[in-house]
Amino acid sequence: DFLLKEKPIIFFRYDLERYLIKDRALYFEYELVTPGIKVKDGNTLLETIEYLTRNEYQYKEQDQQITDLFFDYKDGNASSRVVSEILFRNEHFK
Repeated sequence: DFLLKEKPIIFFRYDLERYLIKDRALYFEYELVTPGIKVKDGNTLLETIEYLTRNEYQYKEQDQQITDLFFDYKDGNASSRVVSEILFRNEHFK
């Protein structure tokens, strides 16, 4: 959801390799669907947070591409659409 707000995202992937080794899979290619900053250890995570508190985050083209991939609507009316759909289904599928 931070993508919609054009806010920085930090992916703390300290155990990604170990997770994948245990015969687990991801739905998407990790590198392709994780825009933003990727860190692997706690020290880098803290440094990145400190950096972002002092500097403005630059929203990148990859951020926009991922936003377009995962979000059909970017108008701030998602809750209204969900409520409308629930009410519609409640009326028509009794």
